[in-house]
Amino acid sequence: MEERQVIVPFYQVPFNDRELEEVVRVVSRGYLTQGKETRFFEKLFRDFVGSRYAIAVDSCTSGLFLSLKYNGIGKGETVTIPSLTFASVANVILHCGAEIKWEDDVYVGKAYYMKNDRPFKVVDSAHQLERGIYRDFLDSLMCFSFYPTKLLASAEGGMICTNDHYAMEWLEKARWHGRKGGGYQYTIDMAGWKMNMTDVQAAIGIVQLKKLDGLNARRKAIVEYYNRELGEKCESLHLYTIDVDNRDDFLSFMDKNGVNCSVHFYTPLHLQPAYKEFKRELPYTEQIAKRIVSLPLFPTMRDEQLNLVIRLVKIWRDNDGKPRED
Repeated sequence: MEERQVIVPFYQVPFNDRELEEVVRVVSRGYLTQGKETRFFEKLFRDFVGSRYAIAVDSCTSGLFLSLKYNGIGKGETVTIPSLTFASVANVILHCGAEIKWEDDVYVGKAYYMKNDRPFKVVDSAHQLERGIYRDFLDSLMCFSFYPTKLLASAEGGMICTNDHYAMEWLEKARWHGRKGGGYQYTIDMAGWKMNMTDVQAAIGIVQLKKLDGLNARRKAIVEYYNRELGEKCESLHLYTIDVDNRDDFLSFMDKNGVNCSVHFYTPLHLQPAYKEFKRELPYTEQIAKRIVSLPLFPTMRDEQLNLVIRLVKIWRDNDGKPRED
Protein backbone atom coordinates (compact mmCIF):
# COMPACT_ATOMS: atom_id res chain seq x y z
CA MET A 1 0.00 0.00 0.00
CA GLU A 2 1.27 3.47 -0.88
CA GLU A 3 0.28 4.92 2.48
CA ARG A 4 2.74 2.72 4.35
CA GLN A 5 5.29 5.51 3.90
CA VAL A 6 3.11 7.87 5.96
CA ILE A 7 3.82 7.65 9.70
CA VAL A 8 0.99 8.64 12.02
CA PRO A 9 2.04 8.96 15.69
CA PHE A 10 -0.54 8.43 18.36
CA TYR A 11 -0.01 11.99 19.56
CA GLN A 12 2.12 15.08 18.94
CA VAL A 13 2.35 17.87 21.49
CA PRO A 14 1.27 21.11 19.74
CA PHE A 15 4.27 23.17 20.87
CA ASN A 16 6.09 25.80 18.83
CA ASP A 17 8.73 28.45 19.47
CA ARG A 18 6.35 30.43 21.68
CA GLU A 19 6.42 27.85 24.50
CA LEU A 20 10.22 27.68 24.31
CA GLU A 21 10.51 31.47 24.42
CA GLU A 22 8.36 31.65 27.55
CA VAL A 23 10.38 28.95 29.31
CA VAL A 24 13.61 30.77 28.48
CA ARG A 25 12.13 34.05 29.73
CA VAL A 26 11.09 32.54 33.06
CA VAL A 27 14.38 30.67 33.55
CA SER A 28 16.36 33.79 32.68
CA ARG A 29 14.44 35.75 35.31
CA GLY A 30 15.76 33.31 37.90
CA TYR A 31 12.53 32.64 39.84
CA LEU A 32 11.38 29.12 38.99
CA THR A 33 8.99 27.98 41.70
CA GLN A 34 5.41 29.15 42.33
CA GLY A 35 5.21 32.89 41.65
CA LYS A 36 3.56 35.50 39.48
CA GLU A 37 3.41 33.27 36.37
CA THR A 38 1.44 30.71 38.34
CA ARG A 39 -0.94 33.37 39.64
CA PHE A 40 -1.50 34.73 36.14
CA PHE A 41 -2.14 31.22 34.81
CA GLU A 42 -4.70 30.63 37.57
CA LYS A 43 -6.52 33.84 36.62
CA LEU A 44 -6.61 32.99 32.91
CA PHE A 45 -7.70 29.44 33.62
CA ARG A 46 -10.60 30.29 35.93
CA ASP A 47 -11.86 32.78 33.35
CA PHE A 48 -11.61 30.13 30.64
CA VAL A 49 -13.54 27.39 32.44
CA GLY A 50 -15.99 29.71 34.20
CA SER A 51 -15.15 29.14 37.87
CA ARG A 52 -14.49 31.73 40.57
CA TYR A 53 -11.20 30.23 41.66
CA ALA A 54 -8.42 28.10 40.21
CA ILE A 55 -5.67 26.53 42.31
CA ALA A 56 -2.59 25.33 40.42
CA VAL A 57 -0.90 22.11 41.53
CA ASP A 58 1.92 19.91 40.27
CA SER A 59 -0.39 17.24 38.80
CA CYS A 60 -4.03 16.23 38.49
CA THR A 61 -3.17 13.38 40.86
CA SER A 62 -2.29 15.93 43.54
CA GLY A 63 -5.46 17.84 42.71
CA LEU A 64 -7.63 14.79 43.28
CA PHE A 65 -5.80 13.92 46.51
CA LEU A 66 -6.19 17.42 47.97
CA SER A 67 -9.85 17.54 46.90
CA LEU A 68 -10.54 14.29 48.74
CA LYS A 69 -8.69 15.50 51.84
CA TYR A 70 -10.66 18.77 51.85
CA ASN A 71 -13.87 16.72 51.82
CA GLY A 72 -12.69 14.74 54.83
CA ILE A 73 -12.25 11.45 52.97
CA GLY A 74 -10.36 9.01 55.15
CA LYS A 75 -10.64 5.80 57.13
CA GLY A 76 -14.15 4.34 57.12
CA GLU A 77 -15.11 6.14 53.89
CA THR A 78 -15.72 4.59 50.48
CA VAL A 79 -15.26 6.33 47.13
CA THR A 80 -16.81 4.95 43.95
CA ILE A 81 -14.91 5.29 40.67
CA PRO A 82 -14.85 3.50 37.30
CA SER A 83 -12.35 0.69 36.94
CA LEU A 84 -11.42 1.69 33.40
CA THR A 85 -9.33 4.72 34.36
CA PHE A 86 -5.74 5.52 35.29
CA ALA A 87 -4.24 4.15 38.51
CA SER A 88 -3.74 7.61 40.00
CA VAL A 89 -7.44 7.90 40.78
CA ALA A 90 -7.51 4.68 42.78
CA ASN A 91 -4.18 5.44 44.45
CA VAL A 92 -5.25 8.79 45.90
CA ILE A 93 -8.28 7.14 47.50
CA LEU A 94 -6.07 4.58 49.22
CA HIS A 95 -3.53 7.23 50.24
CA CYS A 96 -6.38 9.05 51.99
CA GLY A 97 -7.07 5.88 53.96
CA ALA A 98 -10.41 5.20 52.28
CA GLU A 99 -11.67 2.17 50.36
CA ILE A 100 -12.54 1.77 46.69
CA LYS A 101 -15.86 0.74 45.22
CA TRP A 102 -15.94 0.08 41.48
CA GLU A 103 -18.64 1.39 39.17
CA ASP A 104 -19.44 -0.81 36.19
CA ASP A 105 -19.47 2.06 33.72
CA VAL A 106 -16.99 3.62 31.30
CA TYR A 107 -16.08 7.32 31.02
CA VAL A 108 -12.91 7.09 28.91
CA GLY A 109 -12.28 10.51 27.38
CA LYS A 110 -14.91 12.23 29.54
CA ALA A 111 -15.17 13.95 32.92
CA TYR A 112 -16.93 12.08 35.74
CA TYR A 113 -17.85 12.49 39.40
CA MET A 114 -16.07 10.48 42.06
CA LYS A 115 -18.90 9.29 44.29
CA ASN A 116 -19.51 8.91 48.02
CA ASP A 117 -22.53 8.15 50.21
CA ARG A 118 -22.69 11.73 51.52
CA PRO A 119 -22.83 15.03 49.60
CA PHE A 120 -19.54 15.00 47.75
CA LYS A 121 -18.56 16.64 44.47
CA VAL A 122 -15.09 15.89 43.14
CA VAL A 123 -14.71 15.68 39.37
CA ASP A 124 -11.91 13.92 37.52
CA SER A 125 -11.68 16.04 34.39
CA ALA A 126 -8.22 14.91 33.25
CA HIS A 127 -9.62 14.06 29.80
CA GLN A 128 -11.89 17.03 29.19
CA LEU A 129 -11.19 20.77 28.99
CA GLU A 130 -13.26 23.24 27.01
CA ARG A 131 -14.27 26.87 27.46
CA GLY A 132 -16.99 27.27 30.10
CA ILE A 133 -16.92 23.59 31.12
CA TYR A 134 -17.14 24.34 34.86
CA ARG A 135 -20.71 25.56 34.39
CA ASP A 136 -21.67 21.91 33.81
CA PHE A 137 -20.18 20.88 37.17
CA LEU A 138 -21.19 23.70 39.52
CA ASP A 139 -20.35 23.46 43.25
CA SER A 140 -17.67 20.84 42.56
CA LEU A 141 -13.94 20.61 43.02
CA MET A 142 -13.02 19.98 39.38
CA CYS A 143 -9.52 18.65 38.68
CA PHE A 144 -7.68 19.06 35.38
CA SER A 145 -4.48 17.51 34.04
CA PHE A 146 -1.76 19.18 31.97
CA TYR A 147 0.08 15.97 31.16
CA PRO A 148 1.77 16.32 27.71
CA THR A 149 -0.91 14.28 25.91
CA LYS A 150 -3.86 16.14 27.43
CA LEU A 151 -5.87 18.92 25.76
CA LEU A 152 -3.73 21.55 27.48
CA ALA A 153 -0.15 20.31 27.63
CA SER A 154 2.64 21.49 29.90
CA ALA A 155 5.61 19.98 31.72
CA GLU A 156 2.91 18.14 33.66
CA GLY A 157 0.87 20.04 36.26
CA GLY A 158 -2.80 20.33 37.15
CA MET A 159 -5.54 22.68 38.33
CA ILE A 160 -8.42 22.52 40.82
CA CYS A 161 -11.41 24.75 40.04
CA THR A 162 -14.10 25.73 42.52
CA ASN A 163 -16.63 28.43 43.43
CA ASP A 164 -16.09 27.80 47.15
CA HIS A 165 -14.01 30.52 48.83
CA TYR A 166 -13.21 28.38 51.87
CA ALA A 167 -12.11 25.48 49.67
CA MET A 168 -9.84 27.83 47.72
CA GLU A 169 -8.18 29.12 50.90
CA TRP A 170 -7.65 25.60 52.27
CA LEU A 171 -6.30 24.23 48.98
CA GLU A 172 -3.89 27.13 48.51
CA LYS A 173 -2.37 26.40 51.91
CA ALA A 174 -2.52 22.62 51.61
CA ARG A 175 -0.60 22.53 48.31
CA TRP A 176 2.42 24.35 49.79
CA HIS A 177 3.19 22.92 53.24
CA GLY A 178 0.20 24.63 54.88
CA ARG A 179 1.86 28.05 54.70
CA LYS A 180 0.00 31.34 54.78
CA GLY A 181 1.62 34.52 53.57
CA GLY A 182 4.56 35.21 51.29
CA GLY A 183 8.25 35.99 51.67
CA TYR A 184 9.87 35.04 54.97
CA GLN A 185 7.05 36.34 57.16
CA TYR A 186 4.72 33.37 56.77
CA THR A 187 2.89 31.11 59.17
CA ILE A 188 2.19 27.38 58.94
CA ASP A 189 -1.53 27.01 59.57
CA MET A 190 -1.71 23.27 58.90
CA ALA A 191 0.50 20.29 58.11
CA GLY A 192 0.24 20.50 54.34
CA TRP A 193 1.93 18.89 51.36
CA LYS A 194 4.39 19.89 48.62
CA MET A 195 2.11 19.92 45.57
CA ASN A 196 2.45 23.43 44.13
CA MET A 197 2.95 24.29 40.45
CA THR A 198 6.16 25.96 39.28
CA ASP A 199 6.37 29.11 37.15
CA VAL A 200 8.04 27.09 34.38
CA GLN A 201 4.99 24.81 34.14
CA ALA A 202 2.68 27.83 34.32
CA ALA A 203 4.53 29.68 31.54
CA ILE A 204 3.96 26.77 29.14
CA GLY A 205 0.36 26.46 30.31
CA ILE A 206 -0.36 30.13 29.61
CA VAL A 207 0.76 29.80 25.99
CA GLN A 208 -1.22 26.60 25.55
CA LEU A 209 -4.36 28.10 27.11
CA LYS A 210 -4.26 31.06 24.73
CA LYS A 211 -4.22 28.59 21.81
CA LEU A 212 -6.71 26.13 23.26
CA ASP A 213 -9.86 27.33 21.50
CA GLY A 214 -8.14 26.91 18.14
CA LEU A 215 -6.60 23.56 19.08
CA ASN A 216 -9.97 22.27 20.26
CA ALA A 217 -11.66 23.46 17.07
CA ARG A 218 -9.25 21.34 15.03
CA ARG A 219 -9.75 18.38 17.38
CA LYS A 220 -13.52 18.73 16.97
CA ALA A 221 -13.20 18.74 13.17
CA ILE A 222 -11.10 15.56 13.33
CA VAL A 223 -13.61 13.85 15.65
CA GLU A 224 -16.53 14.80 13.40
CA TYR A 225 -14.70 13.45 10.35
CA TYR A 226 -13.87 10.20 12.16
CA ASN A 227 -17.52 9.87 13.21
CA ARG A 228 -18.82 10.50 9.73
CA GLU A 229 -16.45 8.07 8.02
CA LEU A 230 -16.47 5.32 10.65
CA GLY A 231 -20.09 5.54 11.77
CA GLU A 232 -19.17 6.31 15.38
CA LYS A 233 -20.60 8.78 17.90
CA CYS A 234 -17.52 9.78 19.88
CA GLU A 235 -17.73 13.19 21.59
CA SER A 236 -14.38 13.33 23.39
CA LEU A 237 -11.77 15.76 22.12
CA HIS A 238 -9.02 13.92 24.01
CA LEU A 239 -9.39 10.23 23.12
CA TYR A 240 -11.07 8.83 20.04
CA THR A 241 -12.00 5.26 20.98
CA ILE A 242 -13.53 2.46 18.93
CA ASP A 243 -14.28 -1.21 19.56
CA VAL A 244 -12.43 -3.76 17.42
CA ASP A 245 -12.29 -7.52 17.07
CA ASN A 246 -8.95 -9.20 17.81
CA ARG A 247 -7.49 -6.06 19.32
CA ASP A 248 -3.85 -7.14 19.61
CA ASP A 249 -3.85 -8.18 15.96
CA PHE A 250 -5.47 -4.86 15.05
CA LEU A 251 -2.77 -2.90 16.87
CA SER A 252 -0.09 -4.90 15.08
CA PHE A 253 -1.81 -4.37 11.71
CA MET A 254 -2.02 -0.62 12.23
CA ASP A 255 1.58 -0.42 13.41
CA LYS A 256 2.86 -2.33 10.36
CA ASN A 257 1.05 0.19 8.19
CA GLY A 258 2.59 3.20 9.92
CA VAL A 259 -0.14 4.10 12.41
CA ASN A 260 0.45 4.11 16.16
CA CYS A 261 -2.69 3.48 18.22
CA SER A 262 -3.03 3.03 21.97
CA VAL A 263 -5.30 1.39 24.56
CA HIS A 264 -7.00 3.23 27.44
CA PHE A 265 -6.83 1.16 29.54
CA TYR A 266 -5.48 -2.34 28.79
CA THR A 267 -6.26 -3.94 32.16
CA PRO A 268 -9.09 -2.50 34.31
CA LEU A 269 -7.98 -1.48 37.78
CA HIS A 270 -10.20 -4.00 39.57
CA LEU A 271 -8.10 -6.74 37.92
CA GLN A 272 -4.75 -5.19 38.84
CA PRO A 273 -2.73 -6.78 41.70
CA ALA A 274 -2.54 -3.55 43.71
CA TYR A 275 -6.33 -3.52 44.25
CA LYS A 276 -7.04 -7.23 44.68
CA GLU A 277 -8.82 -6.70 48.00
CA PHE A 278 -11.48 -4.69 46.14
CA LYS A 279 -11.89 -7.16 43.29
CA ARG A 280 -15.40 -7.87 42.01
CA GLU A 281 -17.06 -8.77 38.73
CA LEU A 282 -17.70 -5.87 36.35
CA PRO A 283 -19.11 -7.49 33.21
CA TYR A 284 -19.66 -4.34 31.16
CA THR A 285 -16.26 -2.87 31.99
CA GLU A 286 -14.49 -6.15 31.28
CA GLN A 287 -16.23 -6.52 27.93
CA ILE A 288 -15.29 -2.99 26.82
CA ALA A 289 -11.74 -3.33 28.14
CA LYS A 290 -11.02 -6.25 25.79
CA ARG A 291 -12.08 -4.33 22.68
CA ILE A 292 -11.39 -0.64 23.16
CA VAL A 293 -8.70 1.09 21.08
CA SER A 294 -7.69 4.76 20.92
CA LEU A 295 -6.99 6.10 17.43
CA PRO A 296 -4.56 8.97 16.79
CA LEU A 297 -6.08 12.35 17.65
CA PHE A 298 -4.02 15.53 17.84
CA PRO A 299 -4.56 19.07 16.50
CA THR A 300 -1.57 19.05 14.12
CA MET A 301 -2.83 15.87 12.46
CA ARG A 302 -2.77 16.29 8.67
CA ASP A 303 -5.66 15.27 6.43
CA GLU A 304 -3.59 12.58 4.71
CA GLN A 305 -2.75 11.08 8.10
CA LEU A 306 -6.40 11.11 9.11
CA ASN A 307 -7.47 9.48 5.85
CA LEU A 308 -4.85 6.76 6.25
CA VAL A 309 -6.15 5.85 9.72
CA ILE A 310 -9.74 5.71 8.44
CA ARG A 311 -8.81 3.61 5.43
CA LEU A 312 -6.96 1.06 7.57
CA VAL A 313 -9.83 0.78 10.06
CA LYS A 314 -12.24 0.16 7.19
CA ILE A 315 -9.95 -2.51 5.74
CA TRP A 316 -9.83 -4.25 9.11
CA ARG A 317 -13.59 -4.14 9.51
CA ASP A 318 -14.22 -5.33 5.93
CA ASN A 319 -11.90 -8.25 6.56
CA ASP A 320 -13.88 -9.31 9.69
CA GLY A 321 -11.15 -8.36 12.11
CA LYS A 322 -8.40 -10.47 10.59
CA PRO A 323 -4.93 -9.35 9.46
CA ARG A 324 -4.57 -8.92 5.72
CA GLU A 325 -1.34 -8.92 3.79
CA ASP A 326 -1.22 -6.36 0.98
